[in-house]
Amino acid sequence: MGRSGRIRIARLIVVASVTISGFFLSATLTRVYLEADDLSWKTTIDELEGIILDSDEENVVGEADLQIIVAIVACTKSKDDWKSVETTALHNILIPSIERTVTPSEKKHVRVDLVVGFDDNDPFWNDPENRKKLQASTHVPISFISVPKQPSRPYRIPFNEVCRASYEYGADFIARVNDDSEFITPGWITKGVNRLSHYNPPWVGVVGPTCRQGNTQILTHDFVHRTHMDIFENYYPDEFDNWWIDDWITYVYGPKRTTRLPDWEMFHHTSKHGQRYQVEQSLKRQLPLSLRRGAQQIELFVQQNESQVLLHQRTVLGTDRLAGVWGPIADFVASH
Repeated sequence: MGRSGRIRIARLIVVASVTISGFFLSATLTRVYLEADDLSWKTTIDELEGIILDSDEENVVGEADLQIIVAIVACTKSKDDWKSVETTALHNILIPSIERTVTPSEKKHVRVDLVVGFDDNDPFWNDPENRKKLQASTHVPISFISVPKQPSRPYRIPFNEVCRASYEYGADFIARVNDDSEFITPGWITKGVNRLSHYNPPWVGVVGPTCRQGNTQILTHDFVHRTHMDIFENYYPDEFDNWWIDDWITYVYGPKRTTRLPDWEMFHHTSKHGQRYQVEQSLKRQLPLSLRRGAQQIELFVQQNESQVLLHQRTVLGTDRLAGVWGPIADFVASH
């Protein structure tokens, strides 16, 4: 693919998805399944600029619509002893690590958006002053998504709603981490996008960092192209409340489309806030069926699409599954 046939990207916006500590259960998976042995595909963010979007002339639109969005989506749950934003992992660990690890080269192309999701009955994050303080503490744009809590599913984390909102906002890449996770490696955006672009077909698959805390046999953090949402509609199968999502995304794409990157590291500060959700053990038995169904969805998508990466379309968010929206995403909704 020649440089002349590529659309120049003005900026790359990154949105990452954040989980809460204590969700992950052991699953048997060999290390060779995840780790990338061949690093010959490594390039720079400037070189990637031309492969992120490849479009025919009739698809060319305004410069603003050419922004590539990667979403850091965070779901968080407060504890009774939380008194101020300054004591939260979001403020002290996650956000500073985002600021440190987006390289100067990436900043030429990347706008990093953090999207924080929480239950609508969370007293700490329902306080607008707490949201404003977190937004004011950083240059990273932060959107907040409030999702109605389902009484019948008290341990459910609203990843699907938050990731769907990010997707409709225009996210081209979604990184799902934890609200108490720390980005260690500079240039992780380049590394993740680069690997996804070299799958066959491109963008169909998942990558994740090396994390030495928790279950090291599965992806406890993950990074995907928006094609993931096109394939599955939900980021994770809706039947899972919190645990088992990591097992699912580790296995569903198979070994040829799943990579744990040895040169992208994250640190999970599991002791910062402790475990805030209980495990629904009964849902484990649904994992094999969900994996088989997911594999079929991937195969169908690959057969029906030639994996051309189309320009993303920003749509008005569906509000039927959201209780409230604040920040850049809210501004986008208001303008449409």
